[in-house]
Amino acid sequence: MARILKRIEHYLPGLGQCWVLVFLLCVVGGLAAGAVMWTVAKVSGDDELDMLLQYLIPFLPAAIYIYCKGNPRTVTHSVPLDKSVFGTVSPILLFPLLAILTFTLSVAVEPLSAWLPMPESIRKLFEMYLSGNSLSAILSTVAAAPLIEELLCRGIMERGLLFHSTPRKAILWSAFLFAFIHMNPWQAIPAFVIGTFLGWIYWRTHSLWACIFIHFVNNGSIYVFLALFPEMDVEMQFKDLFPPNIYPIAYIACIIFTVSCLLFLHKRLGIGNFDLATR
Repeated sequence: MARILKRIEHYLPGLGQCWVLVFLLCVVGGLAAGAVMWTVAKVSGDDELDMLLQYLIPFLPAAIYIYCKGNPRTVTHSVPLDKSVFGTVSPILLFPLLAILTFTLSVAVEPLSAWLPMPESIRKLFEMYLSGNSLSAILSTVAAAPLIEELLCRGIMERGLLFHSTPRKAILWSAFLFAFIHMNPWQAIPAFVIGTFLGWIYWRTHSLWACIFIHFVNNGSIYVFLALFPEMDVEMQFKDLFPPNIYPIAYIACIIFTVSCLLFLHKRLGIGNFDLATR
């Protein structure tokens, strides 16, 4: 594990390399997952593949590529994946605050995707992951996705982009690539906003675990709402939980809380905790 971690820390991709990773994930990995599903169907007669395995397979080509490129013998520079520097904010306060902020930010950006109809393919995918609450689906959504996607999009892509370019470009490009790998506009719009927030947090704190926690809260809240509202449809939104005259008040409250928290964190987290002096 230490050897793998060392190779990852020595892999600092620029924008071109980030697009290679996206290609390996979306195209090569997607084809690999399709081939495995086809093989399983031919051998067993069952066209359903375990959801966790179906999620993990597309990341394998990118993972192999990262391991091969991050060779300490040929790459002189390295940047740690995580240093977790939180400025003057105590982690005891920060993580609960991030959990609430993740929810209010999701509510705030909800109208951005509300005007787009959910694609039928995404609807079926959500129904498959949410129906029955299978352990494999839950692990894919609330464990594998936060760990792997944050490692790729923040820990590898943004970390590399921060090494090669300005923080603003690194944050925005990593958010765009994070949105792009979702492969549909309905998810991409809120994913870009959440990805920008995650990128900003990663830059200000150099904490990959903080980003994983935010992603975990964002994805896990789906199952919390499903438990609270068993009749919930996959297209159900925050506004559907309130009477029409109450929703605007709740929405404005979320906006105020989100802005207040961001201003608080902007003042207390310090100014960028990435040490790139070796560049």
